[in-house]
Amino acid sequence: MYVGLLKGSWLLFNILGLRTLNNFRAATFNSLEKDALITFYNPTIRIQTRVKNIDRLFGKMKHKKPRDILGMRIIYDTGLKNDDFMAYSIQRVMGSFSQLQMKKDYIINPKENGYMSLHGLVNFNNRIIEVQIRSSEMHWHATLGNSSDYYKVFCL
Repeated sequence: MYVGLLKGSWLLFNILGLRTLNNFRAATFNSLEKDALITFYNPTIRIQTRVKNIDRLFGKMKHKKPRDILGMRIIYDTGLKNDDFMAYSIQRVMGSFSQLQMKKDYIINPKENGYMSLHGLVNFNNRIIEVQIRSSEMHWHATLGNSSDYYKVFCL
């Protein structure tokens, strides 16, 4: 009985969460398109969103209170060799229309395995969303390169 109730509640939360993420994604694109520095460099910007699945959420609850049930990843590509500045420009723009609290700066302080990204939390419509901002090169290293789970499993 409780499992069915829990899964039904999770389904409703997923629907509401996806609606929140879609609204936040639209607000993000709208704000980025209006920023002079970002439009000057005209980066390609992709935004990925997710609602953490229930199994992963329960696994995380064993160790700490999860704050990143909703997540959004902004991946940009300027075509420039050193475009880390764009992550901070995107962070600045997002802070102008939402309550952005930066959590970790892995660009200035990369992890030992080379992982780089900006991580923050946003309160949008009374929902906490974890935001990651990274370049397409940083994203490749995080998903397929030496800082990915793939690399840990198949290359070490």
